Amino acid sequence: MVNILIKAKELILKCAKSKRLSNLTLIFSGILGTLPYFAEELFLFTFVSLLALFYIVITQRRVCKRTFAPFFMYFLGFYTPLYFFLSELYPYDRFGFSGSQAGLIAVCSCILIPLLHAAVTSLVMLISKWIKDDWKLIFGYAGMWVIHEWVLSLGNMAFPWSNIAVSLTGVIPCLQTASLFGKDFISFITIAACVAFIFAVKEKKRAFAVTGALIIAVNFILGTALMYIDKSTAETVPAAVVQGNVLSNEKWIQGNSERILDTYVSMSKEAADNGAKIIILPESAIPFTFTENGIIHKELAKICKERNVTIITGINYREQGVLYNSVIGIYPNGELSVRYDKRHLVPFGEFIPLVNLLGKIIPFVAEFSADSGNYSQGTEAVVIDTEYGKIAPLVCFDSIFSKYAKEGAANDGELIAVVTNDSWFNDSQGIYTHLRHGQVRAIETGKYIARAANTGISAFIDDKGRIIEKSGALTKDIVYCDLSMIKDKTLYTYLGDVILYASFGITIVLIILNFRGIKNGKNPTA
Repeated sequence: MVNILIKAKELILKCAKSKRLSNLTLIFSGILGTLPYFAEELFLFTFVSLLALFYIVITQRRVCKRTFAPFFMYFLGFYTPLYFFLSELYPYDRFGFSGSQAGLIAVCSCILIPLLHAAVTSLVMLISKWIKDDWKLIFGYAGMWVIHEWVLSLGNMAFPWSNIAVSLTGVIPCLQTASLFGKDFISFITIAACVAFIFAVKEKKRAFAVTGALIIAVNFILGTALMYIDKSTAETVPAAVVQGNVLSNEKWIQGNSERILDTYVSMSKEAADNGAKIIILPESAIPFTFTENGIIHKELAKICKERNVTIITGINYREQGVLYNSVIGIYPNGELSVRYDKRHLVPFGEFIPLVNLLGKIIPFVAEFSADSGNYSQGTEAVVIDTEYGKIAPLVCFDSIFSKYAKEGAANDGELIAVVTNDSWFNDSQGIYTHLRHGQVRAIETGKYIARAANTGISAFIDDKGRIIEKSGALTKDIVYCDLSMIKDKTLYTYLGDVILYASFGITIVLIILNFRGIKNGKNPTA
């Protein structure tokens, strides 16, 4: 084993000295970094990938001035396979595109998005050029990594899919400190540890190795301790999530609506008859526009009254001509709860950004906009109050953003209900990564998560991020669980994204120190 590690080190060193070989190594390292997103038991490849990246980057700082290019090559290798699941959308037959139009959209999704994200993240990491090449880079790279993950979460085109914490769900104890400081803390310490190990090899100083080992060990020990801290809970409540296995391309075909309604009505009855008191249906489960006393309300309210259950369901809701992707509860007396409206819409799926401009450049985008729904965005966290506890709903894309789950928990939510529609992506890597985002949200908020998906994966996740029960993909299923309604709030719920703010502060301080060194005649990369 020792000989293998020595040979691996020699190979990486050789690659680092050659521009062509280093570029290939960086691309390959990026690809290795995606493996944990495909299979969580491969979490060690997150560390292998990052160690190779920073070994080459830090070594090259001595021999050339390139900073942007190494990161760009790595991230291009990383994002391209990671986003390949977007190709499952092809041929976009719901929208009636021609083969050439669908092909163009597929190319844009699977090539241009990775190129864009590789460029954006590399520009952020370019800041390292102005930080002195010593122990300061341990904190500098860690801070910049947190900042680049934050940048990808900004704006209506945000897609923060690749957070480091999501790649580490195969080693749950290491993620528990996210309940203290959020997912950003996991990214920060992971990068800091990897860079410390690289400096241990490069500078041949034991102190760096000890620093990296301590970071990992302390986080693991603290995380293991947090695994065994119980939270105060109300009585458990039997619950069920219903997966009707209705593909998106089938849902909106004329004549299917009543069949789909019958499917969810019969499955909800079955769940209630099996003892569930809270039943959760997926995002826009039934393809009718929801209205009070309309067909969906009447059919589900009948079940609630006859079987004394509460049903939480995803709906399409239109108010004063404005369409929302929403969640609503129906109580045992048939009355409706407050409504939650999805707060982060999917670009090109639920709205078209810059539609007037894009429509002129690519004419068929205007057709796409008309068919995509033109949903409007919700603006606030909502809690559905039930006799068993308060439920904080999220819709699909909302669940990959920490702030929405945190706001629901801060608003006294005791359970997070995620209704989603991942059917566009069939049984690809995308639906599994989306589920793992739910695991991270559970840890951050310290709440159970009930996840209802149209075609899977539906699941129950406990407050430690462990999947208790789950369905398969592309199957019709009802998943049951006795849920704990948790009143306690995590430290992260109170503090929010303090690690992000600290990362900005650290980066600014290190840049200032670097320029002071230059002013005093010191070489910042010496």
